[in-house]
Amino acid sequence: RHHCGYLVSLQQVEFLEHCTHHAWLRDLNQVPQKLRNLLELNKLLAHQPWQIKPDHLRELLKPGPDSWSISELVHALVLLAHVHALSGFALGCGLNPEI
Repeated sequence: RHHCGYLVSLQQVEFLEHCTHHAWLRDLNQVPQKLRNLLELNKLLAHQPWQIKPDHLRELLKPGPDSWSISELVHALVLLAHVHALSGFALGCGLNPEI
């Protein structure tokens, strides 16, 4: 599996500067369930996008307290795809986090 340390460290600094939910970085259980529901789809998008099926999207869109609207889900998927593309670019350029 790929891990873009450069982008992770950059985003972590930005998150800590602009967000009050610091516990999200320490414990995944602190992240709202609605966001955690994206984890499986995000893993597939990153490593096996051809495995994404309509059922993955239906599961996120089905009515409930942590459901996504279609526009929210499209927005989230665009952001995730952008981050994955940026990670690939950073890895391809050999960028590493500064120590």
